[in-house]
Amino acid sequence: MQTSAKVELEALGDQIAEMAAHIDAAMHRLLTAIREFDQANGWYAQGALSCAHWLTWRIGWDLRTSRERLRVARKLADLPAIDEELRTGAMSYSQARAISRVATGKNEKLWVEYAKRMPASGLDKLCRAFQSVQGYADGASTTTAAPLRSVTRRTLDHGMVKLELVLTNDEAAIVWAAINAVRDQKSEPRTAQTPAEPSVASAGATFIPPPTESPEARSTRRADAFMTIFHDRVRGDRPQRTPVEIIITVPHGSLHGSAEPSDLATFADGDVMAASTAQRLCCDAGVVIATIDDKGQPLSIGRKTRTIPPAIKRALLVRDQTCRFPGCHHRSYVDGHHVAHWTNGGRTALSNLMLLCTAHHRLLHEGNFRVESDGADGWHFYDERNRRVVPQPARVTLQTAAPQRAHGIDRLRNDNADLAISADTHATMWTGEDIDYGTCIDYLV
Repeated sequence: MQTSAKVELEALGDQIAEMAAHIDAAMHRLLTAIREFDQANGWYAQGALSCAHWLTWRIGWDLRTSRERLRVARKLADLPAIDEELRTGAMSYSQARAISRVATGKNEKLWVEYAKRMPASGLDKLCRAFQSVQGYADGASTTTAAPLRSVTRRTLDHGMVKLELVLTNDEAAIVWAAINAVRDQKSEPRTAQTPAEPSVASAGATFIPPPTESPEARSTRRADAFMTIFHDRVRGDRPQRTPVEIIITVPHGSLHGSAEPSDLATFADGDVMAASTAQRLCCDAGVVIATIDDKGQPLSIGRKTRTIPPAIKRALLVRDQTCRFPGCHHRSYVDGHHVAHWTNGGRTALSNLMLLCTAHHRLLHEGNFRVESDGADGWHFYDERNRRVVPQPARVTLQTAAPQRAHGIDRLRNDNADLAISADTHATMWTGEDIDYGTCIDYLV
């Protein structure tokens, strides 16, 4: 009985390996189609800001995934050996993605050989090491561009926010020195050692050193110092200071009495915080009360001017928050757009306004796109061929696909492409032994 169960499990493992190879071969076809679609600017005709934005809107990938897969699709056009390995399912997409960051036409075959000898995690580590060496060899890398300086923000699972800075070595040294300087300045002064202490120690008394600060405590104090620097920047050091404005929207009722744990306040970028935290911030902040109903109060200044006054612009930002064009979520560089144009008699009223990013604002005025009210509280967008641009396209499933493609689509297409994919397709020479990355880099360089 046990032998039979083991045989079944081995068969299931082979089936998993075979399906993975079919999926990787199908991924190659997908990347090829994406590259052709991108080169033909098919995304532009549908109002997307880029091919990556179109993939996010049409397929449902997040923007980071869309950009990464688009990058790999473009890169494979210049790497025929890696492209062929992925086409036949002999290389996984994860391996191809890692190699595509560093491979060139001159060394791609060597990278393919390394891919056969290590899993994707080891290959990714080797590629990062190779990038690091190339980045500092003779100034600039000959294979990849130097990484851009950047600041990114990511909300973690437990609600904290991670800010990541990518700086040059000298810039990072300046930031680190400034944080440490403020940390040391704000630290409690240590008690000076009196002259009598050495004599006590020499008389045989036991010397007890001051407690050592834990790494966690040092890290926390650096975070406090970091925030002190920015508080000084935001608030200024003058009594009559003009602080930087941070907009937080919180229900009026949550500012009175005790806020419930489920009550939330909203930042201008859409992130949320507990209403109790907003109560704390309001102890030393300006509060602007905006009375709106569940549909948004229709503030209006009629036809006197097309310029949107601050009160209406504030209500517009609270209601829309982002560009209203389907699939676009830009929060910065957004304009107030008159749905019924002001020159055609449209009023400067909240009910006749929407937020649009610069690109989509231009698309409506100059790109033959149009927008109409849906008769309720929203709008319908139409492209130049008078087709509605839906907010979220229906996802294609095996049930909605053509009948001849609904069953075994990956296997069918792979068979038609004369790809003999089996459980052995992904078998590699990797044995789990440690890889000498230094030797690998020597061969590559």
